[in-house]
Amino acid sequence: MSTPDNAELDAAKDYRYQQQKNDKTTDDRRLRLEPAELDAAVAFIKQQYPDNDLPDLRQEILDAMVSEVGLEDDPLSHSSLESYTREIEQVISQLGISLRSGVSPGILHGDGLEAMQMPVMTTQASVVLMTSHLTTLIYRLAKLMARTVIIQPPTDGVSQLVWDVDTVMPSMIADTELHQDWRMFFLDCCKNPKAPDIGSPIVVSGEHKIHLIADLGEAMTWFVLAHEYGHHVHEHSLGGVAQVGGEAPAVAQAKEREADTLGAIVCMTLGQTNQRGPNHCAKVNVGAVLILSVLDFIKRGHQILLTGNEEGYQKDKLHPPLAERRAVIADVTQKFIEFHCPNEQDMHDLFLKQQVKVAELIDGIWSDASDFLRDAYLKGERGVADHQNWLPN
Repeated sequence: MSTPDNAELDAAKDYRYQQQKNDKTTDDRRLRLEPAELDAAVAFIKQQYPDNDLPDLRQEILDAMVSEVGLEDDPLSHSSLESYTREIEQVISQLGISLRSGVSPGILHGDGLEAMQMPVMTTQASVVLMTSHLTTLIYRLAKLMARTVIIQPPTDGVSQLVWDVDTVMPSMIADTELHQDWRMFFLDCCKNPKAPDIGSPIVVSGEHKIHLIADLGEAMTWFVLAHEYGHHVHEHSLGGVAQVGGEAPAVAQAKEREADTLGAIVCMTLGQTNQRGPNHCAKVNVGAVLILSVLDFIKRGHQILLTGNEEGYQKDKLHPPLAERRAVIADVTQKFIEFHCPNEQDMHDLFLKQQVKVAELIDGIWSDASDFLRDAYLKGERGVADHQNWLPN
């Protein structure tokens, strides 16, 4: 965390501002809302959650907008990001892992679906950035999943989430609007991953589904950021960038697995103990499975829209295949429960079973969407060439 006499972290903050200024895609992306625009924004958000009054929404936005931020930060997204990173840093410190001179986090209003960790030369500090496109993707994905998952009526006051692909997929396909929303989500992201379309508003009804959106978004964001913190604390960066192309693939993949490991541990810890209450999606590492899967699928979908098939979609060998990364998440989940709850085998089995169900469900959704993308390619839809790296790095 930042301290008044932490000169190295101050240097990281300055370096972050430079990166944000150099890589932004517009002249001014800071959030500046006039009163009428604020009222319109509040009304728009409330339309997407018709069953929730959100009585304090306007004031919450105003409170966030007056927070102190850097020259290239917008108050709303930066306030949320700092909340996430504070929690992550607390867990890392509790684990006895040194944060060295610290991390300066920020949102990058540039191209790509990326998160990145960059060391600041001659210091023990790092910059961690997430693109605004990635934050939008996470939010959109959380809303789609919340609409898709079946929530059974409460039993003994507890609602049950149904992730089973054989039950949920027919229900999703029968919902014509939801089915189309999923297909357009992948088309929007796969056509131009550098600058994906944000799509049409996704309306979500029901208190439980609204809470599920928050849990899913939080779980995915924790994993993404904690993964980048993993690169920082383990000093993975080589020559100034974590994903330097000159590194041997076996070494690079080992670093990715190590960063995934810390990300999964942090998520499970925060899923049990955080300032907003338990987050089951984080506690069972559902967020990690979802974000890793969907970003892999977007790479595949982009290749489909370029060539008509997935062949050769994994162009770099610096990241492990999706199946290996899922296996790391499952292994961490198992070891975490065995260490903290050695006599609760039923809990271990339940958590891993839920991971498998979520993976099967998102695989099923992707299978349907990939057919849609192939058909779109045959009808003349084409992707925009893109040579960037991919999250999580």
